Amino acid sequence: MGRRLVWLIGLAVGAFVATSAAADPADEALVALNAARTERGLEPVVERRELTAAARAHTADMVERRYFALEPPGTAEFRDHLVRAGYVPALSRMLLTAGYPDAELLIEGLLGADATYNVLMEPNLGEVGIAHSPGPYRDATDHTIITHAWLLVLSETRFTPVAEPFDRLARAINQARSRRGLPAVRPVPALSAAAMDHARDMVSNGYFDHRSPIGSGPADRASRHHYPFRKIGENLAAGQDTADGVVQGWTDSPGHARILYDPDLQDLGIGYLPGPIDEPTRSLRHIWVAVFGRSR
Repeated sequence: MGRRLVWLIGLAVGAFVATSAAADPADEALVALNAARTERGLEPVVERRELTAAARAHTADMVERRYFALEPPGTAEFRDHLVRAGYVPALSRMLLTAGYPDAELLIEGLLGADATYNVLMEPNLGEVGIAHSPGPYRDATDHTIITHAWLLVLSETRFTPVAEPFDRLARAINQARSRRGLPAVRPVPALSAAAMDHARDMVSNGYFDHRSPIGSGPADRASRHHYPFRKIGENLAAGQDTADGVVQGWTDSPGHARILYDPDLQDLGIGYLPGPIDEPTRSLRHIWVAVFGRSR
């Protein structure tokens, strides 16, 4: 899974002020955030209900168990809230703060610090979940009084492509094979076309698998592009933003390593797209396909 960037913002100075029951502070925060993004020429973000559910679950847990942190005490992780909510984004950022009595002050305060400004004004940001707990409650560890705890869970829906992904992955593959005394694999246009077709199909149809929803596999795709194979193998990866990271992941996986380091395979085709792949319960970025073959 893709990395998760986390920011914990210190307590802001503010008094406990009751808000109107008719106004949802989280909705007001979303309006204020999008006003700030629009003012700067950025696309607005939309609420994703699963992210909101995860944020609310975490703030409720903080109040119940009296802590103020992004990771719950014990062995639990914030990711557990995302899993239970039914959606794990490819890249999420969390902003946790307290003390702001209303949404406008919250967004103004977050935009006043470089680190959180850069998170909220990230051009690729697309989805958000926001939770607000007015409090007050006392932190069990340091006995701080927590009022107006806010948690923003933000995820990207657009991703900056990796530069020169095809050349870099081919080079990383052959360097890894060379270290094991294996011959290099050479790029073959038919296999490259098959690999790119599969990357596009996975992104377009929201799945991550060697076999497509209609049942076609690596051999079918190679045949469709007129590659006369005697042997074919395919490795997939998602989440890694470097070619070396992709190859290391395959090396660490016995099934992928058998293909990567098969001395009988001599041809290579590479596909890459930044994504995302949106499956029902997760989103994936940086989609890599490598098809290895030996022709008749």
